[in-house]
Amino acid sequence: MDSQLLERFFRGECTSKEVEQVLNWFREQNLSSTKEEELYAMWKETEKEKSTPRVDYNSQEILESIHQRIGRGHTAPVSYQQKRLRVSGSWAYASRIAAILIIPFFFSWLYVTFYQPAPAVQPPSIVIVEAPAGVKVTKILPDSSRVILNARSTITYVAGFREDVREVNLTGEAFFEVAKDSLRPFTVHSGNLSTTALGTSFNINYRPGKATTEVSLATGKVEVLDNTIALTRLKPGERLHYNRDRATFRTDHYDTLETLAWKDETLYFKEANIEDVIRKLEDWYGVEITLEGKVEKAKNQAWTYTGMYKKQNLANVLAGISYVKGFTYEINQKKITLMFH
Repeated sequence: MDSQLLERFFRGECTSKEVEQVLNWFREQNLSSTKEEELYAMWKETEKEKSTPRVDYNSQEILESIHQRIGRGHTAPVSYQQKRLRVSGSWAYASRIAAILIIPFFFSWLYVTFYQPAPAVQPPSIVIVEAPAGVKVTKILPDSSRVILNARSTITYVAGFREDVREVNLTGEAFFEVAKDSLRPFTVHSGNLSTTALGTSFNINYRPGKATTEVSLATGKVEVLDNTIALTRLKPGERLHYNRDRATFRTDHYDTLETLAWKDETLYFKEANIEDVIRKLEDWYGVEITLEGKVEKAKNQAWTYTGMYKKQNLANVLAGISYVKGFTYEINQKKITLMFH
């Protein structure tokens, strides 16, 4: 039912045809016995206004006609004979009777329009990609960007990305090959740092246990921020060293083999001390390494190792390192013991 028509109806501004349209709509509604009693009581009240010159009526005749319009029987507390409704001039009395029918629908409309609770907003779906110890994982993102996760690393992002940005959260180490999209920058959050690019490739190494986060740019350009403070823009071959404890940074040029060999399944050591060798072996093969014997000698700052192994198993790698550094080892499934003499 048109709301403007109902407003004109109750102001008495409708034509006879429009009033007929409104009454037909009332007739289609379900009328409870309570509403019928209210209708009868209101109609009885109209008998007191017979002097109104604009309407020629008989109250019982009009009441009978209204019941005929709504298509229901009614047992009234008074008796009457069936006659034809004779109305000339205003439809004001019919409008008053119709009002008791429209009120419940009016309040229902108010509730539906203004008071119904808003539909629950579904939270965005979060995707988690994890590379456990000893495993490297390659993931194609929704925008066709490619991510290679190093062992013990995790990324999270909103499924499908958002309309205006592409955001990824990283813990660990990962290499990103970003698909070009000039309308949606690609941002990697790693702790306090945010690294943003449009179409480029770069490596981020963020380990919560280490004080330094490294961002190494392979191609394109990236901007690195500490929270909202811009730190620097890197060029290909440049690397950012960010100290999270002191909130300081420096940039230098990195060794491509040392920084990026891992993504090509190449285990590379460059003047690595014993702690770095153990950490990398544990991450690479998913094992736990303990030291026995003259450990102090192994932890001496002069103890360093340089070597490269491409797609080699742990036994071959340990054989190579032990031959150069003069220690023995035992392999018991995932438990490795290095013995220094």
